[in-house]
Amino acid sequence: MLKVQEIPAVGHERVVVFRDDYEFYCCIAVHSIKLGPALGGCRIFPYQSEHAALIDALRLSQGMTYKASLAGLNLGGGMGRRMRSLIGPKDIVSHDRVSNSP
Repeated sequence: MLKVQEIPAVGHERVVVFRDDYEFYCCIAVHSIKLGPALGGCRIFPYQSEHAALIDALRLSQGMTYKASLAGLNLGGGMGRRMRSLIGPKDIVSHDRVSNSP
């Protein structure tokens, strides 16, 4: 079951964390929407901990606010992070191998 939790973060308008019983973890951090909707991106990365993913989202969402402001855009800053399991390249099946299999 997916659990959604809003957490307080100093200097951020909204931070929401999503997790389930199967090691899924995702966080969305919105730093500012004073100038307009939040501009940002999403990263899927094998973070070492949920805390590391959250800190990365908080730091980069703030950076996106500053970038948008310096560029003269009417946008704020936001970022999404999804933690992926720690798998190696040998565990990834290429599309070619799947489509060419008998």
